[in-house]
Amino acid sequence: MKTQLSVKTAILAVLLVLAFVVSWELYLRDKGVVTDFDDGPELWAHTRGQVYNPSEKSIVFIGSSRIKYDLDIATWHERTKKDAVQLAMVASSPRHMLTDLANDPKFRGKLIVDITEALFFSNRGNASPDAAISYYKDRTPAQKLSFLIDQPMERSLAFLNNDKYSIMR
Repeated sequence: MKTQLSVKTAILAVLLVLAFVVSWELYLRDKGVVTDFDDGPELWAHTRGQVYNPSEKSIVFIGSSRIKYDLDIATWHERTKKDAVQLAMVASSPRHMLTDLANDPKFRGKLIVDITEALFFSNRGNASPDAAISYYKDRTPAQKLSFLIDQPMERSLAFLNNDKYSIMR
């Protein structure tokens, strides 16, 4: 009898959570919200792993927001037949990324560096690259798997945007 009650309670809990999640998603979609990827250390670290592609197939881009937002990856691929590995970060200096790639003996690819003088030669904008590089070097297999599971969900669900609509921050 107790087991039957536990099963019913579990089913009710799952249905309530599912109803809440579907309602929240439908509400956000009704407001015009679209899906978006969280641009954090996890995404950067995953992309950083692609720098080992053969250099005749891809080119790595580092820099600040100019190259991040001004490079149309689809057009780049269409014109050059090469993949763009986008490692640029908003309001950051590429010095730390450049140092990281230069010190990586396995990296033998081509690199395009976008330099904004005010950022490149200052100490401003170093926190984001440092955090992303540290995350890349220290991430666990569980974090890698979590990212691979999270990506298809972020592609489908608007409420997973941590910066704006996430239930938990």
